[in-house]
Amino acid sequence: MFTTNLKYWRENGVDIVLYLDDGLGMSKNKLESLECSSFVKTSLLEAGFLMNTDKFIFEPVQYLEWLARKLAQVTGEVISMCPVMGSITRLMTRYLHWAIENRVKWDLKLTLECPDCVFNELGFWLNNIQRLNKKHLSGYSFPHVLVYSDASNIAAGAYSIDTDSNIFHQMWTLQESL
Repeated sequence: MFTTNLKYWRENGVDIVLYLDDGLGMSKNKLESLECSSFVKTSLLEAGFLMNTDKFIFEPVQYLEWLARKLAQVTGEVISMCPVMGSITRLMTRYLHWAIENRVKWDLKLTLECPDCVFNELGFWLNNIQRLNKKHLSGYSFPHVLVYSDASNIAAGAYSIDTDSNIFHQMWTLQESL
């Protein structure tokens, strides 16, 4: 989807990393960052892309962490251990799920309604993960195919490794995006 744009930006001196519909640009100083940011924004608009202005951060920052995504990643890793650890994975991620579901947007500051509850659950897993990881899965083998995927309210995309490197992307219809 963005392959042509990525090549164009890099040919024009923009250091940028993309993953499906997320991107991160890097520069040596604030002035260069502003110039690169403006260049990318202008080229996206000229290419006909519609931008969700609430999601994009075009002003340079020195530190950026997608906390909601990190929290979702950790929660997903814990839930994926359900076959080994059982229902404790669901019981001790209730507030983590609640925090993720109640976020305003992925890329905005994450405000926790009950931070103590979230931190207690994270602390529980930090202190108990090895103790609870005792059951062995019979017949487990490493996956033969890895799939990376992402979706937004307007489109979805996926990339598979080890099967011909298939790429999938699709824009949602108006009805699907509602």
